[in-house]
Amino acid sequence: MKKTRRKKAGFSGSAPKLDRLPPHSIEAEQGVLGCVLLSPNDCLGQCVEKFKAGSEVFYDLRHQTVYETVVEMYDQREAIDVITLQQRAESPESGTCAGP
Repeated sequence: MKKTRRKKAGFSGSAPKLDRLPPHSIEAEQGVLGCVLLSPNDCLGQCVEKFKAGSEVFYDLRHQTVYETVVEMYDQREAIDVITLQQRAESPESGTCAGP
């Protein structure tokens, strides 16, 4: 009787499945953006320093857009809060109009 070696589950040697989601936490992303909006002067500099990949660290595309917008506002020394972020998002120049 010939013995066959069983492959360990998930290690078939072939290319990884592309239908699996990468590890992410929507709640953690929301938490980071919430902290940035509550205290941009304290938090945003640390985020820019730690997130070398830029907005790609966020899985949710909406979160990427918010982060990119807040970083632009920070670089331009604009006030950052929920109201100014919403105004920026709805402005025709932003290209990310959220309203009808």
